[in-house]
Amino acid sequence: MRARGGFVYLMALLVILVVASIAMLLASGGGLRLRADAAGAAREQCREAALGTLRAVVNDLGAAMAAGRAPSLVTVEADGEEVGACTVLLLGRDPLGARAINGLIAEAGRIDVNRASVAVLAALPGLDAGIAAAIVDWRDADDEVSPGGAERGDGAYTGAAVPYAPRNAPIEGLEELRLVRGVTDTLWFGEDANRNGRLDPGEDADGDGRADPGLVDLLTVESREPANAPDGTARTPIQRANELRARLTALLGSERATALASEIQSAQPFANRLDLLAALDLEEGEAARLWPCLIGPEGRVGLLDAASCRDEALIALVGADIAARIVAARPTNAAAAADPAWLAGALGRDLARSAGLLLTVGSWRFRADLLAVRHDGAGWARLDAVIDCSAGQTRVLGIRPAEAGGWPLPWATPQRLRREAPADSAAFLASGQP
Repeated sequence: MRARGGFVYLMALLVILVVASIAMLLASGGGLRLRADAAGAAREQCREAALGTLRAVVNDLGAAMAAGRAPSLVTVEADGEEVGACTVLLLGRDPLGARAINGLIAEAGRIDVNRASVAVLAALPGLDAGIAAAIVDWRDADDEVSPGGAERGDGAYTGAAVPYAPRNAPIEGLEELRLVRGVTDTLWFGEDANRNGRLDPGEDADGDGRADPGLVDLLTVESREPANAPDGTARTPIQRANELRARLTALLGSERATALASEIQSAQPFANRLDLLAALDLEEGEAARLWPCLIGPEGRVGLLDAASCRDEALIALVGADIAARIVAARPTNAAAAADPAWLAGALGRDLARSAGLLLTVGSWRFRADLLAVRHDGAGWARLDAVIDCSAGQTRVLGIRPAEAGGWPLPWATPQRLRREAPADSAAFLASGQP
């Protein structure tokens, strides 16, 4: 009888142990689900904060254009917008590749890959004549192989796990370049692996102390300026003297227009807009007022913004000597950089005749790299958006998640935010300090 009682007791203990274990597992699973749900809610909160900031950026660009100015931020703080329980930063790109800056990324600060020649592409860091020719073969309409290039019969394409061929048409998305023979991940990304515009520990592969750019930093599918002036009328061709004088009168008054018309008559013909500005004795601010109202033989597609481009792109396009003059004269103040007077003065008329066919000042299409972080570090989100202002209104052309690029602020990780809970999370995130 005692043996039976002991057996029953042991069985009861076993049942209790099993039930307790099951309860613990269920509680643990429930806790994991709760934590997962909380993390997901935090990420969604950050994503909504980033989208809200993007809407504010679009409104700012539209407001600047409505006021007759080039598109720019008016109210949005690129260094950190507080949106609910989140901080949102706009991760910019330094033309020198030396430090972290915040702001919009000018698409005109990159070379148009659909218009660049083999020589220009081959002058970019990491590219050689063969890769440059393969890029041109990818976008041209024929199957004739350029010297050193690659068309549809090339083994890099036919020997792929899923064989493919060049587009033989203009490149629609810059990521297509990663399909071109010879374009490696290293060439595509450069040294800025986490895409934050600065050199972080572990990224300086060649030890030169600066972030060497990848093709994603140097090329674009298209940069485009508007067809119309800020007042909505068509831009005035610089070759048409009567129309040009009428535009000068509308912008600067009849007396000033008469004085400038005399200078124009003695200095024409003009090779491009920069040539015209370099030839005239303009007063402060006049170049900035004239610039968006005029158009020259250079057109309005594919021009490189001399203020925001990487030095490597500038050298590839206009050569080292002209690039050095431009870089030395480049203003550090954003408002001054948007005034073409500095570029016309740096080039002078002789250089403006040729370089002015390739260069512009300012951008009308932007990329917004938005990082949103919960103040307590519970979640974060990163979005990449392209905004176009060249059609007379501000439009978002595309938005995609960019978390795959990794956490871009190594000095301010979410774990550190959770641990230290800084009083001013925006300043902490934007500090760039370890």
